[in-house]
Amino acid sequence: MKNITVLILALTLLAIGCTKQTETFKLTKGTPAYQLALDLSKTLPSLDPENDFVIVSTHGFSVSAAEVTQALHDNMGSQTDQLKGMALDQLEGIIIQNAERMAERKLLLKAARDAGTELAAGDVESALNDQYLRVGGEEQFRQMLSQSGVSLDNVKANIETDLTIQAYLESYMAELIQVSEDELRIAYEKDKTASVRHILILTQGKAEEEKAEARKKMEDLLARARGGEDFAELAR
Repeated sequence: MKNITVLILALTLLAIGCTKQTETFKLTKGTPAYQLALDLSKTLPSLDPENDFVIVSTHGFSVSAAEVTQALHDNMGSQTDQLKGMALDQLEGIIIQNAERMAERKLLLKAARDAGTELAAGDVESALNDQYLRVGGEEQFRQMLSQSGVSLDNVKANIETDLTIQAYLESYMAELIQVSEDELRIAYEKDKTASVRHILILTQGKAEEEKAEARKKMEDLLARARGGEDFAELAR
């Protein structure tokens, strides 16, 4: 799914290249999200709600620090208190990750709407009922939201967005990958045995610079393997 998302993200960036830039989101004074931004700006000054700091910018929209802070408050509620005690690099990483995720969702949602993707009646409620079942019923779910300071409307909106994007990606891939009956028959009749070899480079717990270096190394190895170099030698 990550690969598909990156592909669609790149295509959609091109598709919205000529659209008009929208106004930068701002927080409203006196709201909990505004206060959260003030508190977090003591650690990360760019989160000051009086600033118009933009984290992600495209020709069609921008994702500001204020918008990310609002989303964090809406989705985490009282759990945002955990952010206030974080170190600068940890808080900065969370803000950037959420900004990137918001940008991806905006791009994919626009692509879905442009493609005419629509949900069936009852899809959102069905997904919401699944959430109820996981915690023991609707009442328990509502209590949990109330205790955490998250609104049910926000949960529904997120579910609708996620389902719309999922439906769009499934439709996109279905059109992209079309397999004929002959191809299916040949694949079925082929020998089912196979051997697989891997070259793995661990990136868990590493800094972004180290991850970028590891990715470049893997791309170089892949290019060399495709060029005919001995795989075992490359692995060593």
